[in-house]
Amino acid sequence: MNNPSKIDLSAIEQDSQFRAELLYFLQMANTYIAQIFFLTFNDGKRLKQLYSWLEENKNNGWTQQEICKILYNNIVPTIDNKRSGYLDIYNADFTILLTRLNEKDSSLAGAGQRFCNNLRLKNAILRDLNSFCKDIDALREKRNYLKDYDNKKRQNKQNDERVIYALGLLLLPKLHQHLIGKINHANTRLRRQGLNYYANEKPIILKLSSARKDRANATQILFGKRKKGVIDKKLRQDAQIAKETFMRNYYFLYPNGYGPKYNYHQFRIRQEFIGKINMRYIKNLLNLTEGKIHFSRDIEPIYNVAMEINNLLDRAFWLMQQEDESEEKRLKSEDGQTNRQAKTQMKEICCFNKSLRHLRNHIAHNGLFCFYKQGELSAQDVFSLIFTGFTQPHVRKSKQRIHELASQIENILNKQNVSWAFEKNPQGENKNPPPIVIKRWTLNNKTKYLNFNKYRLDRRQNIRKIFADWATSVKHSKNETLNNYIKAMRKNNES
Repeated sequence: MNNPSKIDLSAIEQDSQFRAELLYFLQMANTYIAQIFFLTFNDGKRLKQLYSWLEENKNNGWTQQEICKILYNNIVPTIDNKRSGYLDIYNADFTILLTRLNEKDSSLAGAGQRFCNNLRLKNAILRDLNSFCKDIDALREKRNYLKDYDNKKRQNKQNDERVIYALGLLLLPKLHQHLIGKINHANTRLRRQGLNYYANEKPIILKLSSARKDRANATQILFGKRKKGVIDKKLRQDAQIAKETFMRNYYFLYPNGYGPKYNYHQFRIRQEFIGKINMRYIKNLLNLTEGKIHFSRDIEPIYNVAMEINNLLDRAFWLMQQEDESEEKRLKSEDGQTNRQAKTQMKEICCFNKSLRHLRNHIAHNGLFCFYKQGELSAQDVFSLIFTGFTQPHVRKSKQRIHELASQIENILNKQNVSWAFEKNPQGENKNPPPIVIKRWTLNNKTKYLNFNKYRLDRRQNIRKIFADWATSVKHSKNETLNNYIKAMRKNNES
């Protein structure tokens, strides 16, 4: 029996749904590390140095004689200034690349230190380069293990302790709760099957808590009182510059001092995780004037709701893949097709087609569904694309699948139809309490919260309108897809 105080995910990794869910978290960590990497080369001059250095060294002693072409093309853009895809930090050459950034005789000397400074000063991760590379190696081994789970030859012992701690450092606290929930559900599914082995949740919770404390300590070092001699002059100057830049952004996204407000640490880790691209898209979606956008009232709610919908869509992709795999097995066993024939036919009739793969990659890399293809597709187009995937002939209970997914998305959006009230002079130690959520206006509510001497009301009209538009898009795309599906079924029956 495994030691209950140690983290061991091997028992629940036999559950295909949990493997897909864990891969989603690993991909989120991938995107976050990629953001930090490109932040290290945050101007044209540094990027050109990186490109020329990669060009000079791409044939010089990487994992397979030369740097992986996929990784090279993910970093170095082509003539039309486009990269070949998302940066895959789980490529074995990526950690070698990070290590070589620290070589003193390199033309990129100092880039390794800048990367570590970005970890520490901007992302509250106190890890030296060697430790961080070992974290990436552990995450890569876990990713490869999960993707190739059915290949028994590749099954080797995983460092689950390091994987969970690394995810704790790289993911938001809210995603920690999602991860624990996924582990809990996987345990429940195994118990329902009558199996006695499961993953112990307690050490996982403790490890994630330890990671959160370590990040909070990193912020304390930056914003706390710095005594003479604790850190050298250069590090103190870097910390001061990082603090000043951060504070300007903090006050800009909390105009007029209105709440709800995060403390410096909680704001810092959320802002960096959401990323500059998502922040820019959300600001454009809100269409508010500069100085009117509030991080906790405007930006974060939109990001959180879109991420919840992303999670539902990711599960829908997994269900489609399950349907495709079942149909492929049927073609081989019942129709007597060869492996090649079955795969060729599945390319034509699969639910999880090329368009949905691109959407899945966008979502897995911290892209919000509403900004797919840089917002060229509307939310209704995205929902229609997914609902249509369930209308293939080999999908069981197509209408039920579409209704369930639409209902789950609508429930998330309907929960956002609330107003917030804030105490103007809060009593007690907490001078920045969370908002009072008003789900329904009653006579008592109106009497209490419309007293403008005591409360400040926020009806959240701008983001409620966005969520209402998304809810309407779900409804229309569901009805349109089901109508087309029923017409196609009738036509097939008549013929």
